[in-house]
Order: sequence, then C-alpha cells, then structure tokens
Amino acid sequence: EDKLSTAETTKSTSLTQPPAQPSLDRLSDLDGPPNFDLGDTFHSSKYQIIESNPTKALHLISQLRIHDFAWILRSSREWTYAIIADFPEDSGEEASIRFVIDKLGNTKTLKMKHWAKCIRLVDKSH
Repeated sequence: EDKLSTAETTKSTSLTQPPAQPSLDRLSDLDGPPNFDLGDTFHSSKYQIIESNPTKALHLISQLRIHDFAWILRSSREWTYAIIADFPEDSGEEASIRFVIDKLGNTKTLKMKHWAKCIRLVDKSH
C-alpha cells in the first residue's frame, strides 16, 4: 500500500506544474487592442482608424510593416483582424500586401488599388 500511495503522490506532483510564466496564447497579446485574435470580426469602428481621404489613407497604409496588425475588408463585407505576412512582388504588378487572416494560416492579398477602401489601421488608443 505504501508503494501505491507513493506512486500516486509522485504521479500527482508530476502533473503539478510550476507557476506559469506569462504566455502569449493569442497573437493579440503581442500588439493591438486587447482580446482580438486573427480572424476576429468587429462590427464597430471603435478600434479602427478611418481615413476618408484616399490619398492620406494610402500614405498611412504604406507605412505598415510585416507583423503589423490591421483590419481588412473581406468579400463578406466584414472587417477582419489580420496581420501582415509580407509584401509580395510580382514582376510588373502593382504593390500588394499579403495578410494572414486566421489561425489556420489562410491569407488574403490586396493590391494597392484596393488599400484605401479595404484596409484600416488599428486604433490602439482605446
């Protein structure tokens, strides 16, 4: 019986982990508004910077870098929280931005002509 109780004690303590270090379970913990994750949709402009002047919007969007978060307009007409993966360059094509749009790694690429209407910067001031 002593061996059994010792084994059970060892087993239960081996399942006990040291106090958890803060972890980054969500990419939103790295940057951006709290509680948003890739693929989240938001039906309010509270966390979006909306620039009505297309020239100014294009200027702001052109300053985004890889791993920056943004809201992108999907074909479903919903704004989705996404992260920039890269800036693919196809010879002879206009500039574009590729976003990762969900945890599965699905992507959406937007050409520059769509940036002003389909990309909104994240408003982190809230």
